[in-house]
Amino acid sequence: MNKLAKRFLMVSGAVTLAAILAAAIAPKAAHALAAALVQVTNTIANPVPNLDVNTPGEEPLETMICVDDGAFSSFGVCAGTYPVSLKPIIPGPNNFIVPSTTSDGANVKRLVIENASGFCVTNGAQSGGGLSLSASINENVVNNESSVALIIPVPQAVVASELAVFSQPTRFYVDPGQTLTLAPFFGSDVVCNLNLTGHLVTK
Repeated sequence: MNKLAKRFLMVSGAVTLAAILAAAIAPKAAHALAAALVQVTNTIANPVPNLDVNTPGEEPLETMICVDDGAFSSFGVCAGTYPVSLKPIIPGPNNFIVPSTTSDGANVKRLVIENASGFCVTNGAQSGGGLSLSASINENVVNNESSVALIIPVPQAVVASELAVFSQPTRFYVDPGQTLTLAPFFGSDVVCNLNLTGHLVTK
């Protein structure tokens, strides 16, 4: 074997060895570079979100409001004065203000009401009626409407002092700081408790 052939074999061997080393080293280097680029730190001060921040159970809200009309209003049922026949009624205001912050200090962007349930008592037979839950709106105003209302149907009560029970899944949005007000529309004296469940959107 002459010198030229030996030199050719040496060069070929060196190139082959370099290729093998490059194949072995390059993936490790690329992996190390990628790991450095996507490295995530999870500290107490800056935790990494790993849940849906708008999950309903994260910031739940439940409240009860009371409304009375006609003779029941004059009697002050929602103020806490009522006869024995109306003992199921829980006194309370007929409105509430949507909080601007949660109990743990997060800023509220929206209240989402997901269910409205409760019962009404009338002073006599009536053909049914309903409740109006209204609030002013700040964002995405259309048709020049500055307020919106959720209408909640209440079934017919056959006799006086009979409970008319209702439950309605819904989707009603209210901005923080706005007042939700409850009003009845019936053909006779009435008092109602309305229970609202939903959640606060914070992000």
